[in-house]
Amino acid sequence: LDGLRDRGWHLNGLQNPAGLHIALTQLHAQPGVIEKLIEETRECVAEVMKRENANDTPTAVIYGTNQKVPDKSLVCDMAKLYISACYNTTMSPSSAAAAKNAH
Repeated sequence: LDGLRDRGWHLNGLQNPAGLHIALTQLHAQPGVIEKLIEETRECVAEVMKRENANDTPTAVIYGTNQKVPDKSLVCDMAKLYISACYNTTMSPSSAAAAKNAH
C-alpha cells in the first residue's frame, strides 16, 4: 500500500488474508482512472515481489483506520481497549456534573 499511497491513491489495508479496500466514487468513473489504478497496482506488486522478504512486513493494519501499528502484537490489545471504551458506562466528572445540574 505504501507504493500506491506514494502515487496518490488512498486505500485501506486488510490483513489475514492480506488485501485492500477501496471506496469507489464518481472520481473513479472518470475515463482512465481505473485503468491507471490497475496499472499502478501491478507496478507496486512487481516492486514488492522483487524484495527479498516480500511477505514480511513490520507493520499491521487495522481496518477502518488509516493508521499503521509498529508492532502486530498490539492489535489484539487495541481492539480490546476499543471495545471496552465503547461499552464503558462510567460518566466523566464533567458529564456527571452537567447531568446533575440539568435537573
